[in-house]
Amino acid sequence: MKFGVVGIGNIGSRHLAVIDADPRAKLVDICDIRKEVCEKYSELYNVPAHCGYTDMLRKTSADVINICTPHGLHAPMAIEAAEAGKHILVEKPMALTLEDTFRMDEAAKRNNVRLMVVWQNRHNVPIKLAKKALEDKALGQIYIVHCSILWNRPKATTTDPNGWEGKNWKAVPCTPSAAISSTC
Repeated sequence: MKFGVVGIGNIGSRHLAVIDADPRAKLVDICDIRKEVCEKYSELYNVPAHCGYTDMLRKTSADVINICTPHGLHAPMAIEAAEAGKHILVEKPMALTLEDTFRMDEAAKRNNVRLMVVWQNRHNVPIKLAKKALEDKALGQIYIVHCSILWNRPKATTTDPNGWEGKNWKAVPCTPSAAISSTC
């Protein structure tokens, strides 16, 4: 299976490493709007790099496009990948609105491609144990549930004034057309 990865930040670089480590997978293209990131990972993985998403989609032989970009770009990029006949693996959250999730699903169905969303946490041991306890009715009658997930995130993740991380995307509108069509 051949993969192209778009958005080479913290999560995107993990996708690259996982693809590289799996003998059944082949990384064939990477894409990021930052030229220095493209150059670094192109050299590291010996694959072509693109600074424009549409350009990558036109040229790639990838079967699957992994979308690891800021959340507000997931829907337009997934729809464009579906229209290019590519299967899609999109990071969570799938999209920012329910309407966008429907548009993504419709584009995938219309183009006969698979749309998959990363939800790897359901395989974590504590989640599996909690699911089993619920299925076994080991906890009795459940009246309320509270869940806290503690992540070790660098301070820069939420304080970088130039980064997208930590922004409230509902209050800070995203401009997908600028990022999708960006070129070096």
